[in-house]
Amino acid sequence: MKNLSLRSKLMVITSGLIIISLIVLSVISIRYFAQDKTDLIKLQTNDTAKLIAERLKTEIGAKIEALTVFDRYAAAASSAGSPRKKAERKKGKAAASAPQTPMAAGTGVLRVSRYIYNASGISRVYKRDIASAQQALELGADLFERDEGRLAERLKAVFKGQTLVLTRTQAFGKPVWFLAFPIIEGQVAERVVAAYLSSEVLDSAFTSRVYTSFFVDSDRAVIVHTDKKETLAGRSLKDHPAVVFLQGQETKAGFSIYPNSATGHEYFGAYSKLEVGSTAIVVELEKDKALESVRLLQITAALIAGIIILVALILVYFFAKTISEPVRELRDAAEKIKSGDYHLRLTPRSGDEVGALTQSFNEMAVGLEEREKLKGALGKFVNPEIAEKAMKGELKLGGERRTATIFFSDIRSFTAISEQLQPEEVVEFLNAYMTIMVKIIGDHNGIVDKFIGDAIMAVWGVPESKGNDALNAVNATIEMRRALLEFNKGRGSAKKPIIKIGCGLNTGAVLAGQIGSEDRLDYTVIGDAVNLASRVETLNKPFGTDILISQDTYNVVKNDFDCEPMQKIKVKGKSQPQQIYAVLRKKGDKNGPKDLKELRKLLGIDMSGKPKKSGDDEEVKYEILEG
Repeated sequence: MKNLSLRSKLMVITSGLIIISLIVLSVISIRYFAQDKTDLIKLQTNDTAKLIAERLKTEIGAKIEALTVFDRYAAAASSAGSPRKKAERKKGKAAASAPQTPMAAGTGVLRVSRYIYNASGISRVYKRDIASAQQALELGADLFERDEGRLAERLKAVFKGQTLVLTRTQAFGKPVWFLAFPIIEGQVAERVVAAYLSSEVLDSAFTSRVYTSFFVDSDRAVIVHTDKKETLAGRSLKDHPAVVFLQGQETKAGFSIYPNSATGHEYFGAYSKLEVGSTAIVVELEKDKALESVRLLQITAALIAGIIILVALILVYFFAKTISEPVRELRDAAEKIKSGDYHLRLTPRSGDEVGALTQSFNEMAVGLEEREKLKGALGKFVNPEIAEKAMKGELKLGGERRTATIFFSDIRSFTAISEQLQPEEVVEFLNAYMTIMVKIIGDHNGIVDKFIGDAIMAVWGVPESKGNDALNAVNATIEMRRALLEFNKGRGSAKKPIIKIGCGLNTGAVLAGQIGSEDRLDYTVIGDAVNLASRVETLNKPFGTDILISQDTYNVVKNDFDCEPMQKIKVKGKSQPQQIYAVLRKKGDKNGPKDLKELRKLLGIDMSGKPKKSGDDEEVKYEILEG
């Protein structure tokens, strides 16, 4: 058995189980059709429908009675406040105080209204909101007011002697239903009482966990369902097979077996119509489940099931070790590989297809381990996202046009700092500084393009835009400012000098891609926007700032940051003067500097006199224009 192919093993098991299953199914089918148990299911389903209907009838009847009493109290209170009653009280003919209008807590009533019908039409003469009940459902009285206005036209039928029951769950997003009934006096509907109630008061009628039951309103929409999600959906069930069936029946109760195309199953279904508001209760049970429970009652079925289990155990005993255990090991190993454990190796247990699969798995693990090592090494030199694309061969020679935000930063007086330190000390402090800055750039969805000595060039928007690249870039520079202030704590000696930096940002069109030769490529961005970002960064020193942004970047982030315009500049390569801005703080940040004076104080920058008119002694790259 050890060297049998996996196909052979599966054929033996499958054929054995099929033969046994056919025998068992034949015996069960004969016994099932010989003993018809459908009548029992029909009886139980009908009884359940009638029981729920009686509970609902009692519950709704109690609500109508309570609302009728409430309306009488309200009517008495209203008449007690009329001019005639007030005159009678003055003469001592009436009580001094009007009757109260009680509404017990926990009745589920959310709002009560009274309507009359006169020459001008239907008019509401009284309403009362049960604030505590509404607040429990997080609903406001204005919602009930608007919804009641939409239902006013439906009340005409109520004045003709009908009772109206409607679900309002979809209108409120909460389990709420609407009840309106006439007050008949002298065979005339003098007034109509309308109320909103919580559907939860009807839940007690739906206690069965075997059947699926639902209560539909006058429009055949769900008021209460055994499935709470269906109750909250409050959807119309006009097309439900059971509802379609009861609509066509004149009897108050009935039973049917029907297919439901929505689920693909057949159901036993019973209905019971309520006299209140043309409502109905439907109880249904999936036919397969019902017949399964019947089959479980058969002693013979239990004996046959025992035989099947015994045979299955014998088959599993012979084949489990050669099939299930290796497959389970492969599954567990795959999960470990998925979590990053590429060192895992499995020992093949057999020479069949499972053994061959195990060997292939080991070879795959070796390949993934080598690939991960290469990816990790590559990720130390380029951005991980670019490394991933390079590994997949998605980066080709050339580039594509992108709109990006380019960042340059530079350490102030780096040459002077370097002269005071040994080369190893310079590298150590640069690595500590760069580690902080690079993490901030990555945390804000940027990528480091390159390091130029002590300078950092980064870019947002390539190789993929995050949609808010300029905002991410400025947020990163604000975070750099905070991190650098923290980094400088405890520094100030010759060996640990205080670090000050300048940051420049510009947003514009660039060419992004692999630049170089077929043998040596470098993913970077080039273009006029890059040059301008570099020029903007160099202006931090003469302007006494740490973060400067161009006009194009400012146009994107001006609603998110407090910025102060600086003197216009003229830079090399640009014919028109450029407006730049100093970034002070995020809007709404009360702890950040509110002007340049506070910013310079925070950064320890001493500005005396105006900025130098031009910069770079070797080559004039900018000129500060008179403001």
